[in-house]
Amino acid sequence: MAYLTELEYKNFNLPDVPREDFNMLADFASALVDVITMGNITDFKALKKPAREKVKKATAYYVLQLYNQGGADAVTGFSASFTQNSVSLGSTTVSSGGVRGGGAASHSNLGEISGIVRNPIADSLLESAGLCYRGVGV
Repeated sequence: MAYLTELEYKNFNLPDVPREDFNMLADFASALVDVITMGNITDFKALKKPAREKVKKATAYYVLQLYNQGGADAVTGFSASFTQNSVSLGSTTVSSGGVRGGGAASHSNLGEISGIVRNPIADSLLESAGLCYRGVGV
């Protein structure tokens, strides 16, 4: 089950994704979120509202990124831009060479999951929701 509906995606005011591609991309983006959070989202509806909203927004960013990387081809691994070294959201672009546009911070060596470039903004949302904890629970 995807963490995001098409209506919720549209409410984030991100560029449109074709309706025929949305469900597949949302399912795959949700799977990426599960990988990044190491399966820590066991009951999405039980998350507190702020954490749920961060998961939805992170999923939306990954939907847009997958679409920009070739849509279904990005998911199946046949995209020409599959080796992309940058991620753009609005006027900010984060690449393996640094940040252009939105700020002075610098990132290098964007991570990948099976060839899909990690989105540092989406990842930060998931981290700030406390969903990327790697320690041992007691």
